[in-house]
Amino acid sequence: MDKTTINFLGIGAQKAGTSWLHKNLQQHPEIWMPPRKELHYFDREITYPSPSFLASNSFQKRIHGQEKHNQDFREKLEKELTKTWKSNNKQNIEWYLNYFLGDYSDEWYHSLFENGVGKVSGEITPAYSFLSIKDIQHIHKLYPKLKIILILRNPIDRAWSQFRFYINLNILSQESSIEEIKKFIDSKEQTLRGDYISIISNWSKVFPKEQLHICFYDEIQQNPQLFLNKIFNFLNIKPLLLEEKILKQKVNISHFKDIPQEIQRHLNQKYKKDIIKISEIIGSYSKKWIIKE
Repeated sequence: MDKTTINFLGIGAQKAGTSWLHKNLQQHPEIWMPPRKELHYFDREITYPSPSFLASNSFQKRIHGQEKHNQDFREKLEKELTKTWKSNNKQNIEWYLNYFLGDYSDEWYHSLFENGVGKVSGEITPAYSFLSIKDIQHIHKLYPKLKIILILRNPIDRAWSQFRFYINLNILSQESSIEEIKKFIDSKEQTLRGDYISIISNWSKVFPKEQLHICFYDEIQQNPQLFLNKIFNFLNIKPLLLEEKILKQKVNISHFKDIPQEIQRHLNQKYKKDIIKISEIIGSYSKKWIIKE
């Protein structure tokens, strides 16, 4: 295997089973993935509505800078290194030291996968879904044979799940008003994450069709083993049968909260036309998303 190649990227969608996929791909003996999900390298520019704690190339700037992204970096540095140090896993400790203490560049990013030499290696960062064409082209230049995995979930369910997950993280309140919920749903970040048409269009303009695997959260729920088998086949590795209890184990479960009728109507209106377009372009499970009056 080419020692300089990273084989795949998972690009989302957010709240569409990417954490579940990350956990189960790690079970395969032919796959190597970094110990940290979501490396956030290619979306680290502060112009993106995503975590930008890697925005400063220099470690010195990240340590001393007073900008919010540098403050966020220091918070993650302390939290994640402390947790990893307690695990007493030497390989993971070394990986995290490189992740946090390095000077960021394409060469540095590539070094994060050195432990995966001889295996199919890759990472999953859902925020990569809304990268600009320029940044997607940069990725293609680095890894022209890279395979892209995109999981789609009904954008209405995805948005509501994300709101509920932010309650878990104390980013949003369970007692948020209808207007506050609408503001979140219509934010730039959430709108970009649910804009499947632009996501598919932008990545398809750069990567050939055979290198883009579009799959569905619905299939994870209905037949998780088949879902994984299709990805294993896409990555050209042998199937791996997992125990049912592992396949059905949920990861990063969102806080339970019934959706208010007004928010349901708002989401229906926001995504009705997009769902119709997606069903025409992709078909499959997306046809079941179509809103019936």
